[in-house]
Amino acid sequence: MSMIGCKGCGACCRKGGPTLHLEDMALIRRGVLPLEALVTLRAGELARDDVAGTLLPLEEETVKIAGTGESDAPWHCRFHDRDGRCGIYVHRPAQCRALLCADTSALEQLYTRARATRAHVLACAPEGWRELAEAHEEQCALEPLLSPARHAGRDAEAAAVLLEAVRYDLAFRELSVERAGAPSVALPCLLGRPLIVFLEAFGLAVLRGESGALHIKRIGPSRYPE
Repeated sequence: MSMIGCKGCGACCRKGGPTLHLEDMALIRRGVLPLEALVTLRAGELARDDVAGTLLPLEEETVKIAGTGESDAPWHCRFHDRDGRCGIYVHRPAQCRALLCADTSALEQLYTRARATRAHVLACAPEGWRELAEAHEEQCALEPLLSPARHAGRDAEAAAVLLEAVRYDLAFRELSVERAGAPSVALPCLLGRPLIVFLEAFGLAVLRGESGALHIKRIGPSRYPE
């Protein structure tokens, strides 16, 4: 057993929120982690591996505490304040309790245990929200968009496929709020991050022209492995 203790430097907290495991569901049921504090990362989306320290596409979706912050710390955990304190320390999730920067063995062991999925989380949500998430996923799953996203900067047909998905995603989110009564702050958990954000990892931006039409422009290199 490691005798290394946490230094309280907040380095892990400034790299974003933890991924939730099944044992963390009790925190959701008790209201410690409200749905608006969570974000779903869907299969195919880039996520940071805290053990390897690398960004890799997810093989299956996960739910995390959403990152937040200002320009000087854009990705710190939303419960980590400027004084370096955790607002839910006594009730912190399993990954937070396991992670030590100097010894990741406990975190590696935790990685072998089941993680919470969106289905687990939305079981605690108002009636109908899970069906909304499933309907959105049927039309906006990320896996079929990986190849178009890799070629959109030089392939008009690939760009058209992405734009159709982006339009659907934007409209679905708007209707989820207006007609289904889902709070906009809960959409990152309910539907995952917008496709526009997903495409940024490929170095792509979705822009609106003077006529109001959307188009895709390459603005930088892709962070996705080939």
